[in-house]
Amino acid sequence: MKVKNIIKIACNFVGNDDIVTSIENGSQNERIDNILKLFNLVRNEVVSEYMPMLAREAFEVKDLKVSFSSFAKKPLEIMSVKDKLGRNVKYKSFPDHFMTQASKVFVTYSFLPEDATLEDEIEDCLPERVYAYGLARECLLQEGMFEDAEIFEIRFKNSLKIFTRKKSEIILPRRRWI
Repeated sequence: MKVKNIIKIACNFVGNDDIVTSIENGSQNERIDNILKLFNLVRNEVVSEYMPMLAREAFEVKDLKVSFSSFAKKPLEIMSVKDKLGRNVKYKSFPDHFMTQASKVFVTYSFLPEDATLEDEIEDCLPERVYAYGLARECLLQEGMFEDAEIFEIRFKNSLKIFTRKKSEIILPRRRWI
């Protein structure tokens, strides 16, 4: 899904037709830059609180520590540290590195995505409408329309609950002949 399509949907929700027209004309202005920042804010909220983006990397441990600067992406939270046999390894985290006793570790961690531009495609399992609800909420909050923003807040949170809930198999009892 394209970022500009999400922005268009959100602008239609809140009645910012001039931004939609500017996007369709291909012009870039301060209002579009602002709404793009709001979109990245909403996307970071989704990734950090509801649907983390995960990466896994292997590291050779030097002097019992691994620096966070050696990661391909900036880590948000370390989910697991395992040795080469797949066993969990104890580690201690510090602001700029973590320490462990193992010589080679595989680290699974969450990270924030890079800021999207207007023409970017984002791969996500959430539909455009969910992001548009969050973006509409942010636009309305910025304009001081708190009651209207609350409506989109409820829609945004409810949509996220639906898409992030665990879906389990429904097993019905066996039918019996009478």
